[in-house]
Amino acid sequence: MERVARQVQMALADVLIGGLKDPRYQHVTVTHVKVSPDLRHADVRFMPLGQQGDADELCRILNAASGYLQREVGKRIRMKYTPRFRFHIDTQGEHALAMDALLSSIRLDLDEE
Repeated sequence: MERVARQVQMALADVLIGGLKDPRYQHVTVTHVKVSPDLRHADVRFMPLGQQGDADELCRILNAASGYLQREVGKRIRMKYTPRFRFHIDTQGEHALAMDALLSSIRLDLDEE
């Protein structure tokens, strides 16, 4: 399943590089894909590139375009079924930055003592 998820991630990223026809679409980075055991569904985690725009709106745009994205990915990889995509905002990067800032502040406090 991991090999399939990796292939889907690479093909989806390739499709998204070309962009969507929706003028509200902004480019994203596909950070993780998890495919269900029956290979029928895939949860896709993404992060918007840059700081502009609303991530929730971008998630709605990608979910609305999931049928188109499924067809395009199906053209690029050989599978009996191409999974249906469900897009989710990846917040792990934000959590990592917050944790790093917290650890840095602790180090500064310890250095001052």
